[in-house]
Amino acid sequence: MSNKHGRKLIVGHALGEKGDIELALVDWRKTKPTLKRLRQRAEGIIIHHNHDGVYLGHGWLYQVAIKGKVLVSHSEEGAKGNVYMESFIGRFKTENHLLF
Repeated sequence: MSNKHGRKLIVGHALGEKGDIELALVDWRKTKPTLKRLRQRAEGIIIHHNHDGVYLGHGWLYQVAIKGKVLVSHSEEGAKGNVYMESFIGRFKTENHLLF
C-alpha cells in the first residue's frame, strides 16, 4: 500500500494452499481493521498489484475499487514496476522454501 505522500507499507497478508479470489478477499478483510487501527482510511489509498488474474478479476476489483473506494494500480512494467512487493515475495518464498 502507498499513499499520496509516497509511504509504502504492507498492512495485510494471507497464506493459503492456492492464490485465488477467496484468499485475496481474506487478505482484504484483514487489512481494513489494520488500516483503521493506523488511523488510515482505506478510501483513496493506492494498492499496487501485479497482473495476476486474481487482481484483475471482477470479484476483487468490485470489493476493493468499487465498495472500498481504493485506487488499484497495476504496473505496465511487470515485476520491475513493483520492486518492493516482488522483493518481499521473493524473499518470503526463499526463506520458507516455497515453490509456488
